[in-house]
Amino acid sequence: MLWAKWSNVSRNLQNKDALDAAIRTYDAAVALAVQPGAQRNARSRAITALKEAIERWKTGNPLGGRSPVLAQLADWINVEEQEAMSGAVQRSFGQNLDAAQYIVVNEATTQVQDGANFAWRSRFRMQRAGTGRQRVLRVVVRIDAQPGTARVTDLIKAQWRSKIARDWGGAVLVDTRTDTPWPIEFNLDWTNQAVDQTVTCNRGARDAITNRVSDDGTLNMGDWGDLDGLGGPHDLSAITHEFGHMIGNADEYGDITAFNLRHASIHNWGAPRATAPGHGTMGAPGEPPKARHFFLIGRKFALAEGAQPSDFRVDFDNDRYIVEPG
Repeated sequence: MLWAKWSNVSRNLQNKDALDAAIRTYDAAVALAVQPGAQRNARSRAITALKEAIERWKTGNPLGGRSPVLAQLADWINVEEQEAMSGAVQRSFGQNLDAAQYIVVNEATTQVQDGANFAWRSRFRMQRAGTGRQRVLRVVVRIDAQPGTARVTDLIKAQWRSKIARDWGGAVLVDTRTDTPWPIEFNLDWTNQAVDQTVTCNRGARDAITNRVSDDGTLNMGDWGDLDGLGGPHDLSAITHEFGHMIGNADEYGDITAFNLRHASIHNWGAPRATAPGHGTMGAPGEPPKARHFFLIGRKFALAEGAQPSDFRVDFDNDRYIVEPG
């Protein structure tokens, strides 16, 4: 909530009663926006109302509008906007992590790529939420973000979360037995408890002339860049691809043999270590995921429902995938 942070830094700001009231109103609106049944854009509307209230206050207080605490408030609102864009629910997933509430996935995965061996664990948890038209399947990855060559900030974490929500959002898992749709929502939950994955923040680089990102800083599944995710949907940022590994996907470039994953035999996706355009984010940066890239989510959800994986289908953009058994 903004009020706790704002009240600590704004004690010396003059004539701030209207600002105080606007921030309290915003916090109350956010508390309602995350309740079951709330409209999906309720939080965004609350942010817009808060920004309008701040502009009105700055018009009447031109000197106060240049205060450093207003710049700090603007940074916090930027983080709030990123959170709202991602559809993230501001609550802790650290309590009651039991099978009754969550479908916990912890899959040992390996692949051989161009003769090199790779192994990791695809860890995440799924939660059924809502009923009827409000029904969703939330996929939560609990990540411990550590500083590397760059410092981890709330803004960077919000930037990463929004990027994943934008690029991986929009898929629907359909129970074909009843034609029941389960829209899939993704959330990165930043925590150092009951951790699914750990990432280190690395420093990226910008072009000295154009100021465009020339190196987002992302190296692999466990090393994410501080400039990754600053572009639009399906830009060349790498965390969309790396997140795909976290939810069970093998690479789709070069010669791949993957075990415990979707692929069971060698696939020649392209030249060794070269990208494979047309195969989605697991084959080439900048491409969106394919429906098949949600296979592990579909497989584990089907088993939790007492169904066969092939009873479920993934719809994503114009792509469709019948879930395969393990």
